[in-house]
Amino acid sequence: MPGTGSAASDEPAAQSKPAPAASRPRAEIKVSLFSQPCLLQGPLDESSLASIHAISPEQTYAVLSMEDVRKDSVQQLKGNLEKLRKAQPLPQALERYRDRLARRLEAQIAFLEGLQAAQAQKSSAPLIAVVKKHLQGKVTKPFESAATKLDRPGGAADPAVAERLYEIYGDLIEADPEEEFHRGIQKLNVQYVCAFDEQERDGEPAAPEPPAKR
Repeated sequence: MPGTGSAASDEPAAQSKPAPAASRPRAEIKVSLFSQPCLLQGPLDESSLASIHAISPEQTYAVLSMEDVRKDSVQQLKGNLEKLRKAQPLPQALERYRDRLARRLEAQIAFLEGLQAAQAQKSSAPLIAVVKKHLQGKVTKPFESAATKLDRPGGAADPAVAERLYEIYGDLIEADPEEEFHRGIQKLNVQYVCAFDEQERDGEPAAPEPPAKR
């Protein structure tokens, strides 16, 4: 008879919605953080957690000053940049961190390659030429003025000249986005759980942490 069918049968089946991140099952992977055995935990799959750790500040070679520069520094930075670009899958919450870190690494690579050329040619021109695109919109006069010391006798070989140039340059390029990383993983409800955290909870003295990156 008409009208005897169930009302529910005339409605489309309800679509299941994905569970909020905070309510999803937490996965974890084993990682090393500052040489300490740790777990990286969060409501993501293991491959996403692995990508997050791979591009974390602790896993990224940092050139904070010219004292950190070694013969293989450019290769190290290029390797980090390639790893950063290929990290997949990566949650959207960390894309801004990835973009900012990529810009910083590109700027550091340009400086070191330009400095090598400038020192070889005993001229500031190669350095100024390669870093210009990373300083667009910035006041570059102090950097260019300091770079002229590379043109003077002995200036290209003076470590103090290179250190001063990198100090000025570091204030002009993309800042270290480490805080962006920590905000991103906090938003994702992802966290590191390490052995020294357990010691603190048990009332034992925690292992000393290394100095924070500048």
